[in-house]
Formats: sequence, structure tokens, C-alpha cells
Amino acid sequence: EHARLIQKILFQKSSNPMDSNKKRKADEISHTKPTLVIADMMAGVGPFAVPLAMSNSKDSSAEQQVIVYANDLNPESYRYLEINRKQNHCEKYLHCFNQDGRQFILDLLEKNIEFDEVIMNLPQSATSFLDVFIGLQTRLGPDKYAMWSNRLPRIHVYAFSTDIDNSLMDVAMRSASILRCDVKLLNYRHDERIKNKCKQSKNESHHPRNSKEGEEEEDIEEKDVCKGYIVRDVSPKKVMVCLSFRLPREVAQRDLPVLES
Repeated sequence: EHARLIQKILFQKSSNPMDSNKKRKADEISHTKPTLVIADMMAGVGPFAVPLAMSNSKDSSAEQQVIVYANDLNPESYRYLEINRKQNHCEKYLHCFNQDGRQFILDLLEKNIEFDEVIMNLPQSATSFLDVFIGLQTRLGPDKYAMWSNRLPRIHVYAFSTDIDNSLMDVAMRSASILRCDVKLLNYRHDERIKNKCKQSKNESHHPRNSKEGEEEEDIEEKDVCKGYIVRDVSPKKVMVCLSFRLPREVAQRDLPVLES
């Protein structure tokens, strides 16, 4: 019932309607490829998908274009996703789907659409959908997989945690459990560097980071280290976390699992 309100307020105020978390996500998924392809599995009315599609420059000579495939199972969310797509004139870059999240990913693979980033913004249950990525390479087959780039997609999964002091580790462990791998394969670093970034993310507002912090974040991303931040406090004993990691090759090469319906 709030979709219309979101549509009017979120997407009609300016050509760059990102709050701090949306801007953070846009910064995190920057790439050097000529075309960046993003799969938004639980897109809702498009709080990530629409701004990302709108980020394309009107200049046809721009170095990079962003193509977004956005999906939501809820018919009403999908309807307003389509409305927001049209009202913000990003039809060329945003493709909308109304289906189950797992089937959405399977269909993209079937069509050999190579996605670089996956957004899973359904904190109540998003981690349970990670099993669709097990055996990704096996599912594609050697011929199709060879057409993909050497790097597997990076996944940004949102989740709730009641382990306030170790919320990132909690979500990392749960993600690894669903992917049926050791948490070390996610390149998770449970050290002061990550914990400090977590605390900084929780306390920062709209203050820009200095160059030293920017260099450190770039270094972490370059090494494909699993990282995350606290999005917000949900209650005194519950937080929402966003964890980002690259799909481990060992997981992609596994036999296909039996997926939940």
C-alpha cells in the first residue's frame, strides 16, 4: 500500500535520488568493464534498480553502461517497478521480471546473461536463496561458462542479525552454511580492519571519507575480500547487515543441489 508513496517521493525528486545507503551500494558495485550487468533478485519497487539504471550517462561515448535485470515476486511491487522504470526514462537499461528469485537467476543463466553483481535485498530470508548459486559453472556447462569473464559474480546479501557484537561474522557463517562451504572461501577476514569498518559504517552519516580510507577500501575490493556494514538498527538487539563477497569458484564447480521450491 506504500508503493505509490515510494514511487512519488523516492524517484521523482531528482535525477540522482539516492540516500546514503543507495549511494554506498552504487559505489560498491563500480567496475571498469564497458558494460556492468546487475541482477537484483528482490528488487521491490526499485530502490536500487532504478537509480542504478538512471546512472547511465546520456553521453553515448561514456566509458561504462549499467544494465539492470530486476525481479520481484510480489505483483504489486512489480507493477510499480514498471511504473518507476517508465517515469524515470530508464527502459533501455532496466529489464523487469515478476517471478521467484531462484527461477529468475536460473532464467538469466539459461539465456546466458552474464551478470557481474547480484543484489539480494530481502533481509528476512535472502540468505536462504544463496543455494541457487551452487553449481553455477556446472549448470552453465563448459561452453557457456567459457563465454563468461574469468571472475564470478559478486553477491550483496542483506540479512538480519541478533548477534550485535559479531553481526558480520554471523551473516558470513550463515551464508557459507547455505553455500555449503567453509567461511574462509568467502575470504572473510575477522580482524580489526573489518570490525573497524563495521563500526564506522554504523556511526557515519553523510560525511565523505578521506583519501586514506578510500584507498583501503579499494585495496580490500581488489583482493575480493568479503566485507560488509551495518545498514541500520532494527531494534536494541537486532541489526540489518549487508554482506558482499565474490561467489567462490569451489562453490560454482560443485554438483547441482536440489533447490527449494
